Amino acid sequence: DVNRVAKKYLLASNRTTGLLVPTETPHRAPEPQLADAATYMQGFDLSAAGDVTETFDYTNINIQRLTLSSQLEQGIRLSVLKKPVRSDFVKLRMKLRFGSLDTLKDVGPASRMVNQLLMSGTPKYTREQIQEEITKLGVQINIQLFAGGGMVNMSAKKDQFAQAFDFTVHLLKESDFAVKNFYTTKNNWIKTAEGELKDKTAFANNAFSRYGNIYSADDPRYLPTTQEWLDKVKALTYEQVQEFHAKFYGAQSAIVTVVGPVDAQAIESQTRRLLENWRAPVEWQRVPYPFVKLAPARLVYDTPDRANSTLKASIRWPLEELGTENWQLRLATRMFGGGPGSRLWARLREEKGLSYDVSASMQLSSYDKNTGWSMYCDVAPANLSLAEKTLQEELASSLSKGFTAQELAHTKAQWLAQHAATRLRPHQPSFR
Repeated sequence: DVNRVAKKYLLASNRTTGLLVPTETPHRAPEPQLADAATYMQGFDLSAAGDVTETFDYTNINIQRLTLSSQLEQGIRLSVLKKPVRSDFVKLRMKLRFGSLDTLKDVGPASRMVNQLLMSGTPKYTREQIQEEITKLGVQINIQLFAGGGMVNMSAKKDQFAQAFDFTVHLLKESDFAVKNFYTTKNNWIKTAEGELKDKTAFANNAFSRYGNIYSADDPRYLPTTQEWLDKVKALTYEQVQEFHAKFYGAQSAIVTVVGPVDAQAIESQTRRLLENWRAPVEWQRVPYPFVKLAPARLVYDTPDRANSTLKASIRWPLEELGTENWQLRLATRMFGGGPGSRLWARLREEKGLSYDVSASMQLSSYDKNTGWSMYCDVAPANLSLAEKTLQEELASSLSKGFTAQELAHTKAQWLAQHAATRLRPHQPSFR
């Protein structure tokens, strides 16, 4: 048994090596000096009242009444909701849109590399200075922009928001993509992809996601194999990254929302100044994702390196997000596999103890009649057949007998309660 375990686990891929190199005259950093607590807290006054926020009416009518909506140049839409927020935080959400089906062909990993390097430096700030500015302003910035565009989320306190907005747009416009960071990121991506080539779980996930992808390899909707992705990353050049940013980045057709204790007119003026003249050479046109009918298939992948087995099932329908049938399907999905209290949860987790992670979910398109539905569970390999049989039984029962009035009433009440609780938190108006 000792030899068997040693052969199984004492491998190079499971080893961390450390070398102790003695030196005759070691040079050590000075020990940190602890700050005097009394001196550090001098002048700090704890408010007895704490953080107080004004009462706000979260009804749709009141939110619409207080929201300033503006149509700016080059199709930019701005919505500003002035409302009290705890700690005077202001939140900005900006949706940027890039390119079209034709112009985004064969862009490869360049779009992702641009997103990765946006905060690596500009003519005004080094990478370190960017981090210092973020700390000084107390701003949180999250940028997720790829082929076709994406989201920019930013939050800062009211007094720093105007500076934080300027700073965020500066990063989007003026990044100079430090060459050193480009090659470091590229090498990391190559190592990750090479590791995934040896990982059967990564292969299985990629193959499952690729099933039914009908698009050509140069299409922005195409999902590459790991080997194809690795080849594209190896071929990626620094010039391609610069070219993508110069060609596609701009505020054309952007949607901007701001929520918090702000001056709506000041926000509109600042947005006009920052975005109205920022236009990409290439016009934006939404890339469609139409419904594709797939032939039924059973996909089995051997993953001996995993302790558990994963069972997934998915289907797509030509339904639109706001259609009546889609809302009914949302409620049915929640009753069937929407967490604690759902049928899958009760049957596979509570009754049979087969899985601690079981669910059903929907994937909605805001534009195309293309709705996805899936169910999932994680089980021990010995229980895989029983778990699959139980899933099929529960699905067949739900389809043939439907749901009870009690289940529907409970799910609707739960959904409305969660919706109301969400409204009580700082939020942004939804947009498309």
